[in-house]
Amino acid sequence: MKKAIEPMRKSFTALSILALSTCVAVSLASCSGTGPPSSPMALTHGRSDPGPLPNPEVLVDGRFDEWGEVPVLLQDAQDVPDDAAVDLGAIHAAADGRNLFFAFETGRPVNAQAMRGTVSILLDTDADPDTGETLEGFHGVDLVVELSRSGQVDERGYGSGMAVREIGPDGALGEPGNATPWDLLVAPTHSSAWFEVRLGRVREGGAHDLPGPNARVAFTFTSNGSVVDRTESATLRLPPLDPTPAPSWSEALDPSGDFRVLVWNVSSEGIRDRPERFARVMAALRPDVLMLDEVYGDVTEVGVRSFLGRREFAGGGAWNFVLGGSGGRQKTVVASRFRVRPEPAFQTLPYPAGALEELGERFPEGRRLFAIEQERGLASVGAWVEVAGLPILFVPVDLQSAGYDGSFQDELRVLQARTLRRTISEVQQDASRPPAVVVGGDLNLVGSLTPLDSLVHGLDGNVDLIPADVFRLTNRSMATWRDPRTPFTPGRLDFVLFSGSALRVERSFVFDAAELSPDLLLRLGVEPDDSRLAADHLPLVVDFSVGGDAR
Repeated sequence: MKKAIEPMRKSFTALSILALSTCVAVSLASCSGTGPPSSPMALTHGRSDPGPLPNPEVLVDGRFDEWGEVPVLLQDAQDVPDDAAVDLGAIHAAADGRNLFFAFETGRPVNAQAMRGTVSILLDTDADPDTGETLEGFHGVDLVVELSRSGQVDERGYGSGMAVREIGPDGALGEPGNATPWDLLVAPTHSSAWFEVRLGRVREGGAHDLPGPNARVAFTFTSNGSVVDRTESATLRLPPLDPTPAPSWSEALDPSGDFRVLVWNVSSEGIRDRPERFARVMAALRPDVLMLDEVYGDVTEVGVRSFLGRREFAGGGAWNFVLGGSGGRQKTVVASRFRVRPEPAFQTLPYPAGALEELGERFPEGRRLFAIEQERGLASVGAWVEVAGLPILFVPVDLQSAGYDGSFQDELRVLQARTLRRTISEVQQDASRPPAVVVGGDLNLVGSLTPLDSLVHGLDGNVDLIPADVFRLTNRSMATWRDPRTPFTPGRLDFVLFSGSALRVERSFVFDAAELSPDLLLRLGVEPDDSRLAADHLPLVVDFSVGGDAR
């Protein structure tokens, strides 16, 4: 990982914002804090990144190490009713020539994209209170970032998605719009009491930007149409605009270590209907092991063999594979240039007796989904691949999508993770020693962190599997999913978990063809929109070496 991330660090010199509160209620003492500690909801099962970040380079990864060096911008009091979903606390800000960043505290664990209310970031982009709208007593608002849109509320009062509202031609603040042109990113996707937000300072097309040198900001939390909490406002002093994109680089694309694993959610019918795009990307990345999830249910062994026999893969040797039979409309595949043998315990993956019925009693609205799961089983498979004399159990998986912490979808995710954990544990108990394990796929962590906890806990002997730190090449995040057609910002939904006792990460990255230079695309034989048009998920690449303890 160090080789992959280091160029990104050197190319990004973030400047923290010098902030001056416009209200005397925010004292100098409250603005001199050391920033948030690592979030209690952040991943704590081991680290594979190369060390602390230079000050204050912000990686929008849902962890907050770098924010400890950024002064508090605003400190809001604990002043909301006990039953309120959010109680705004400390707010930090940083910026570079391309982006504005915030880290903020919600006081209770919530999902940023689905909470009982809306957190709004009110921005006066030109620091002129006489232009723009007046919202919640804050004059001059030109732009609003909304987390958990109130226009789409479910029966339990939870909003859905994110949006950006901006001043229209008539001078009035417009309706919530898609946040993609603003390059909005929020992390983590799972429930947390701290969140990071990145907002592009130059919108697509160059209009309605945040040029600086000054802007003003305030945060509010509203629920059921009423303001529950609001901060004072603060002035942001921004560095000069620098729209130059971070450079793409090719050295990370070269395999390193003993073997390369490629994990990809291929978006249901993807490899059936768009095989050429998937094949170009996979061939360019040169994996030794493929772990595919969300393979369309009607794809057969003949179809997988035909796909892996495409001309794009020529010259690398024959592929061996195992196609999972469990999961119904979504299946999983393990394929490798090495010998592959199926693990019999994964032939079918039924749920524990009575578990889905119990969920149906608690969540009647999910009974139809639970019945389907009962019939089809869990979408996963297990296959053994021996590398450098080490037998490794590869387990691709796709957990239930949608929902939020406490929803029926999240409860199903928890059950799925525990079911998969039980099966892996049973395989380990039959072995003379716990085998090396690599679990990869779409965990859909848009609710609680419990599914990840279940999948890592104690599955490497008596210690946890390690979630590999897999970063985007140029946009300083771990986002693996994006779909501009939806009201959700990109997020980290896909993971690679591994046995640190037997394996170590040499290099890792999330691949997006759109981030590469024309010369590199030509050399790789990949088109710039291959990633975008192949699937809404991006492929994760991890290079492993056998031996050592990554902890």
